[in-house]
Amino acid sequence: MKAISPLVDWVDLLFSGFTGWPKVYPFIHTRNLSDRSEPNLLGETMFTKILSEFIANADFDDLPESAIAAARRGVLDYLGVTAGGASETIADILKQYAEEMGAVRDCTVINGGKTSVTMAAYVNGALSHALDYDDVIHVNPLWMGHPSVAILPAIFSVAERENRSGQDLILAYSVGIEIYTKVGLLCGDTAYKNGWHNTSYIGTMAAAGAVARLLGLDAMAVGQAFGIAGSMASGLRQNFGTMVKPLHAGIAARNGVEAAYLARRGITSAANIFEAPLGFRNVFSCDHADLMHEIPYGEELISPEEFSTRLGRPWNISSPGMSYKICPSCRATHFGMEAALLYREQHPVDLDSILEIDCRVPSHMESVLFYHDPVKGLEGKFSLEYVFARTLIDGPPKINDFSDSRVNEVDVKSLIRKIRWNSFDPEPGTFGTPEYVIRHKDGTTFEAKVEYPRGEPENSVSDQILIEKFKDCSGAIWSQKRREQVLERVLVLEHVEDITLLTRLFGQ
Repeated sequence: MKAISPLVDWVDLLFSGFTGWPKVYPFIHTRNLSDRSEPNLLGETMFTKILSEFIANADFDDLPESAIAAARRGVLDYLGVTAGGASETIADILKQYAEEMGAVRDCTVINGGKTSVTMAAYVNGALSHALDYDDVIHVNPLWMGHPSVAILPAIFSVAERENRSGQDLILAYSVGIEIYTKVGLLCGDTAYKNGWHNTSYIGTMAAAGAVARLLGLDAMAVGQAFGIAGSMASGLRQNFGTMVKPLHAGIAARNGVEAAYLARRGITSAANIFEAPLGFRNVFSCDHADLMHEIPYGEELISPEEFSTRLGRPWNISSPGMSYKICPSCRATHFGMEAALLYREQHPVDLDSILEIDCRVPSHMESVLFYHDPVKGLEGKFSLEYVFARTLIDGPPKINDFSDSRVNEVDVKSLIRKIRWNSFDPEPGTFGTPEYVIRHKDGTTFEAKVEYPRGEPENSVSDQILIEKFKDCSGAIWSQKRREQVLERVLVLEHVEDITLLTRLFGQ
């Protein structure tokens, strides 16, 4: 029997008993794999290695004050929306589930008891996304989803279990946002268009890298954590408008915790998970490219060397930074909300005088705002028509406006029937600027273009507005004294020596 050494010989032997099958070996190069003189189609550890080394070597002293300040804002917003989500129906279900499944009880569920580190990440992640009030991040022309609700539940749970400091948490959070953004640029928007939810599938990788930084894993172990996480990543957008949508954030946070701890225990995985032919980027994007010499970076193709120079230069947690919401609904509805608010500022609202409303919006919004006549409160969060109508009638929608009864009110339904949706394809490299036209029965019209809703980095909200949002959301479960205690610690987070000084305030 001949010696079997090259990989191709194994495949030849496997199929030697069959006839009529073409001898095609996807992704397999027939050269000796130890020869590095030409591209290895089995995949190099280029993107994964560079990212893993960056994470392993990241230090708090690397962070500029702008990143630290941005992290404080992000943590405050996360805690507020998670506390608000703790009073939703999904909270009771998941707390009961955690009570049944969490054998070890060393991490805090917000407004709940103690459970395991993975279950705490899972439950808190879902609660943080339950209101759809959490932050998002955009890098033109990509909408990247909700990074903080995948990252922060994971690292808060691990930091509590491992008795880490506020500086450790801020560094891990900043690293997590960096991973989230860079992986989002690597993958582009094809996966999202195909139905994958960025918050879940990209969030899994960001959470894994952030926890790996918190645990102090070396570069090789970080790469293994990514490999493990890559097989956990998931999240289907068909579940938008249901309880499963917020569950995506919890799944991502839990995945990240599990992947990093398993890597620390010695579980091995593919070392080139991001760039391999059957790896993360190619599978989710359905684009089986050789990433040896060029790395997709949004609309650019850059060299591995160039990619390396862009990590932390600048830190994406502060540039472009997060976009914060002033309404608990999908970010794409906020453009219409802003137009309706402009109308209210300039006109008395007389619903009978309105003939019709034209909403000219970028075509990519069609894939997320697909409830044109919602009947459930959760559906209203993904309905441009509902958010526009509710804002026109009452002003910015609040948490209680996304109930089944509010969505089905007669005045709202009547106004929704007057709203027409007209989509357009934006110019390449742009998000596109939505335009809204309200026509009156007397022939007069109102027109508004909205490029940046409030909360975007280009139209940012103040720290005070975020503090008021935190107090409003957390008031559902915490006393004024508890809110002030949490706020006091978050505002000096980098000086908190033990994160349990903060997490002990989270429970009931």
